[in-house]
Amino acid sequence: MSRSAASSGRVVKKLWSPLNTADYAPYVAQIPDCDVVCVGLAGSNPIKFIKQAKALGIKQQIVGGSTTADDTIIQAYGEEAQGLINTNPYSLDIESEANKRFIAAMRKNYGADVRIGHYAACFYIDGQVIEAALAKTGGKSDNPDEFVKAVRSVSLLETPRGPISFDDHGNVVIDVYVRRAEKHGDKMVNKTIKTYHKVSQFWTMDPTKFLSQPVFSRDFPPTKG
Repeated sequence: MSRSAASSGRVVKKLWSPLNTADYAPYVAQIPDCDVVCVGLAGSNPIKFIKQAKALGIKQQIVGGSTTADDTIIQAYGEEAQGLINTNPYSLDIESEANKRFIAAMRKNYGADVRIGHYAACFYIDGQVIEAALAKTGGKSDNPDEFVKAVRSVSLLETPRGPISFDDHGNVVIDVYVRRAEKHGDKMVNKTIKTYHKVSQFWTMDPTKFLSQPVFSRDFPPTKG
């Protein structure tokens, strides 16, 4: 991505690699002159890509989403991840009592070395939402329509991820955490540097305008040269 005074950023090129790519050198070689490289890989792939990209001399700031540097994989990185910016709807360093209880329970049940991240927090909160919905229906779930209605009406102030609610389309409204990878002792960790509260699927966009556009794909939104 490159900066633009008009839009605060524009995508100059998209590169699509197969799952479980072993050698990312051909893709790194295609990265144009730009300010930021956004990584949208999952599994072990972001680790492989970033390690290889840094070894090949890439200088741009690297950013990524929840699968790029989840707390479950951040310690698999070395110095190449220093300064990596990533976003996630959960962060291990959230200083809330709800998160502290969640982490303590995970370590009690699965051991002190258990890797806790986005996925564990999501499933835990799924349980909280279902429990809250059942409380609204008196424990009944035999009527699917009524149960879904109850789920959509759930609003929780205290979860390991922060407040949780649902929008008019049944999608979750959550806090999103912007983190920076930093060296802590001999390990890489994520440090939250900014929190965006009550983020819906539309964020700051008008829902009607957003839904009138084509479905997100390789071709949309288009690259702006």
